[in-house]
Amino acid sequence: MLIRIIVGAMVLLLLTDSVGATEEARLALGDSLWDKSSMAWEIAPDARPMISLAEFRANTLRDEEVFLSAWPGPNHCSIYAVTNQQSLMLSLQGEEELKPLLLHLYQLASTPDSDQEELLSATEQVSDLLLGGLSLDWNMYGHITFAPSGIFNLVPMSLLMAHSPHMTVARIPSVSSLVNVRKSAATREAIKSLKVLAVGGVVDATKADSALAFKELDDLDNTYSGVTVVRPNAGGEAPELDKLLGFDVVHVGAHCVSNDSNPLESAIALDPSNPDMMIKASALKDARLDTRLVVLSRCSSTHEVSFSGEGLQSLASSFLEAGVPSLVAALWELEDGPTGFFMNSFYESLAQGENAEHALALARKKCRQDTNFNKPQFWGAFVLVGDGQVKVPLQAKTKFGGMGRPVAIFAGVGAGLFFILRMRR
Repeated sequence: MLIRIIVGAMVLLLLTDSVGATEEARLALGDSLWDKSSMAWEIAPDARPMISLAEFRANTLRDEEVFLSAWPGPNHCSIYAVTNQQSLMLSLQGEEELKPLLLHLYQLASTPDSDQEELLSATEQVSDLLLGGLSLDWNMYGHITFAPSGIFNLVPMSLLMAHSPHMTVARIPSVSSLVNVRKSAATREAIKSLKVLAVGGVVDATKADSALAFKELDDLDNTYSGVTVVRPNAGGEAPELDKLLGFDVVHVGAHCVSNDSNPLESAIALDPSNPDMMIKASALKDARLDTRLVVLSRCSSTHEVSFSGEGLQSLASSFLEAGVPSLVAALWELEDGPTGFFMNSFYESLAQGENAEHALALARKKCRQDTNFNKPQFWGAFVLVGDGQVKVPLQAKTKFGGMGRPVAIFAGVGAGLFFILRMRR
């Protein structure tokens, strides 16, 4: 089947910067995320709103970056790639023919006890299919911004690029989202005193692993300054969204439910058994938040009707529309151990001054080097959506906790007095 897809369906088309005397190759912006009949690139004078390739390269695309967009269709699927040198389109067979291959990879990647050789083989097949036919020298590039749609939302791009450890990867819902996020970066003010909100979910205290549910929140609180921990009570209501204002980082340790059949119903479920404790994507997209980074460490999906990945995409899109430039989430649900290890590594790199995309890459690397967490199912789950250049200068607490600075000053003064007294003897 794979050979038939590659050989029988692969067509490579070069989109030049000047298609004709009166028309220019353009990138379509706007509501194309939900319009499955539209294409990411259109050559049409009445398309709305538009940005030229020259403008996109000059004002949005970064050096050594590949903008990659994947669109499903009933008759053929399309992969588009834009760099500062060229624009390429790869045409593949229809969605129904590609879906078994992509679903197979996703299911292997999201199952910890799956056969690792089978996973490696499936990863190579999908990588050859989606990336191999683009005729790009991937060693020339350092970053991929991936804009998937439909079934392509399930593609774990970090697994596909595992052979290029120097490559960082970020996702974006649409071209317009990327343009807006990059524009807003120029107007962001420097963070003076970082504030972190760590939100948990209601847990069943009768379960053996209930204590682990709050461990990542406690780790944040015990390790870094400026952390506020919120543990909701059963039977309550979801907090008003304005409660998130004033926090530079929001870490959500509660489950995030991805609804593929109705993406705007995807939600942060502070209590999965209580509909009143859901923060839905439909409410988020109309909010205005000043948060720099949102981390959704626990994601699960409702795949009974559709298996497309649109639910997680919608939740991420809603945060971006609300003004959050960067979000980290998981493509599949992980156990507490791997999640905690990955999150601790991620925040440690942020505290050392790394931006979000490099901190994520370093967390993956650290997982791959640890024999307990080196399976792709662990290090390949988390993705960054939005602007990977965001920095949040976490400040580690001293070993004396909140009394660190006073104790250090007192110790220094005491040492000085001791030295003076000894000199006078």
